[in-house]
Amino acid sequence: MTTHHSSTPNIHNAEKETFADNVFFSARRALSHHASGGNVLMLATLLALLAANIPGISTFYSEFWGQEMRLQIGDFNLFSHAGHPMTVLQFINDALMAIFFFNIGLEIKREILVGELSSFRKALLPILGAIGGMIIPVSIFFIMSQGTTYTDGAAIPMA
Repeated sequence: MTTHHSSTPNIHNAEKETFADNVFFSARRALSHHASGGNVLMLATLLALLAANIPGISTFYSEFWGQEMRLQIGDFNLFSHAGHPMTVLQFINDALMAIFFFNIGLEIKREILVGELSSFRKALLPILGAIGGMIIPVSIFFIMSQGTTYTDGAAIPMA
């Protein structure tokens, strides 16, 4: 006894596939094949948005950032500002961000010396992108804040 397999696609199953199915399949595939720090950052951002906006959790979330950080040796607290302990938020802004930007600076230096940005021709597009990324937001800010007292805040959109 032989069985006959149709070579025509199953139209019923194709109709069941929705846009959401395709998006979730693509996201699942990307996350499993391209596990990286970027994925961790996106997940952390999503969790932080949820924690900051869910009524029962948002109070705990806000209080977390105000907790004091201490690393004491005797009476000396390494994590302090003018004799006052740093909060978690201050520790991140003052200590961890300094380490982060130092690391970024080292990576940029390596790329300029021996990497993808070692020739002017290869570096031209990222340089123009960086300049445009500063000039365009500041220009929009100046246009929208013209005639107000807010023009002193141009460094904020440039950052």
